[in-house]
Amino acid sequence: MSIVKELLEEKVENSEKRKFKTILNILDNIIKKLNNIYNERVRRYFSDGIIKKTFTYIYNYFSRFKSQGIPTQYIIISIIYLIVREFELPYDIDDLERVSNVSKETIFKYVYPVATRLNINIEPIDYKIYIKKFCDELSLSHYFRKKAERLLEILLKKEKNGLVILQGKNPKTIVAAIIYYINKMTENDPVITYKKLGTIGKISTDIISKLCREFRDSLQELDNNALQ
Repeated sequence: MSIVKELLEEKVENSEKRKFKTILNILDNIIKKLNNIYNERVRRYFSDGIIKKTFTYIYNYFSRFKSQGIPTQYIIISIIYLIVREFELPYDIDDLERVSNVSKETIFKYVYPVATRLNINIEPIDYKIYIKKFCDELSLSHYFRKKAERLLEILLKKEKNGLVILQGKNPKTIVAAIIYYINKMTENDPVITYKKLGTIGKISTDIISKLCREFRDSLQELDNNALQ
């Protein structure tokens, strides 16, 4: 029996079991897909503890509020998005779209109202904290770190102009791709690999590689001087 089924038996009143069985079946299905989404991942990122926290949010939401015509799947995937942010799980909005068949636009539409109802404050992401962590782990220079911060500024500006999409992407993946991109551009030694970045951030090398390709398409005109 999965932890989700156990929670249904332990935490839900008999009178509500039918209602929550359907809700938790959707949750169980999505979590199973997320835990198996990349072949290289051998660990379960949605641990029992994190699943219990997800269950608490879902139970609190559906116990207190009516869906008001919003499909249950939309609310559940919005809560999962909030959990991914809270626990810094290695998924981004594309992963959530893939496992739930709910579009990115729809997730973003409902995540803030759901967060408000659950009294969850969505803080802006401070990418510079992640840049410092990666640079420290890789023993990169202060000069390299400043280049990474400069490239981040360029990407954020391009996002405002609709030239690149960062919203909903895992911040650790964004920073890993930035560091890989600069290392490749400047040909610094030692060479920084996707695998090394993935190990530090506990993120998929597939996602880092995909995001690097997106950055390359958007930054074709960028040269090393622009990062000074």
